[in-house]
Amino acid sequence: MKYKLLGGEEVDLDKLSDKDRLFITELKYKIKSDEYNYFDLSALIKGKSSYFGGKITPSVIHNGAFRVACDMVDRVGVEQSYLLDSSVTKTSIQDALEDLDINDYCSIFEAADSLKISPKEVMKKLDDGELKGVKFGNCCIVERSSIVSDMKVPCYKFSNKPSKND
Repeated sequence: MKYKLLGGEEVDLDKLSDKDRLFITELKYKIKSDEYNYFDLSALIKGKSSYFGGKITPSVIHNGAFRVACDMVDRVGVEQSYLLDSSVTKTSIQDALEDLDINDYCSIFEAADSLKISPKEVMKKLDDGELKGVKFGNCCIVERSSIVSDMKVPCYKFSNKPSKND
């Protein structure tokens, strides 16, 4: 049986070891249970105590089970709006951001760091209207002004200026 990755490549699941197939099956059940978010699932495949040993080496990257597991988790990330769907093109993002001053916004991850909460909680605050943001495709950016009052650490600004090291 073949598994088609988001990028179009196919992985022959029959060539995986029994142990790898069992891991993929267990991962599939965890995804279907809806008890895990993108970050929890990512830790299962890329974390320190992950199935693949925590270190992403060339042999891990070329492992079919790793590629399938990453793809499955990426699909969850797209569904949960943590990753950008491949159907959203660079041009459509540029069009969506054309009238925005990007320095007035930060990523979900930057907002989470600033507020000392998880990215999932940032998404919930956006959904609940506690934070303001802009959605394009299936991704969001957060208005810096909506997090300033609760900020624990600075939210970094984008800069087109070269650093001293450039």
